[in-house]
Amino acid sequence: MSDTLRLADGAWRLRPFHLRRDLPIAIRWYDAELVEWLEGTTDAPYDERQIVRMYTWLASRGHSFAIERRMGRKDWFMVGDVTLCKDMLPIVIGDSRWRGMGIGTMVIERLVRLATELGWSKLVAHKVLARNRASWRMFEKAGFVRIATHVDTSGLEYYVMERDLGQGLATSIR
Repeated sequence: MSDTLRLADGAWRLRPFHLRRDLPIAIRWYDAELVEWLEGTTDAPYDERQIVRMYTWLASRGHSFAIERRMGRKDWFMVGDVTLCKDMLPIVIGDSRWRGMGIGTMVIERLVRLATELGWSKLVAHKVLARNRASWRMFEKAGFVRIATHVDTSGLEYYVMERDLGQGLATSIR
């Protein structure tokens, strides 16, 4: 998929992610604080090799996009990224100045529409950390429900969340 997707009033867009172009921006996001929220660990920040491997793997699995905000007539500013896959929806608002403003929900809702256009029957966010309230609330606002709760090998509780794209929403199991 190589199309740019417009969001909201045209002030936001999802542009296909280009590793070489976008890596210098994205690499700044993956500090220890963000890694803790994403992975639940206090490990060191991701290094460039890990980030390249992550984005390469995501691109092989789905449709990866840069999340951008219009900053003038022609200028766009990258604030995060997201990948649309049937079994996961990794999203990060990497620039902390833009977190908590509903951008993630807006992005997920647009990707739900795209998945529907592609003929998909459902979307799954396979690992949303229970302690990351902002993340699971974002998915709930976009119509996802918790279908399972698990504990990973590190002892962290996480949810599997699903959005039915057919006859309504999935049934919640808590």
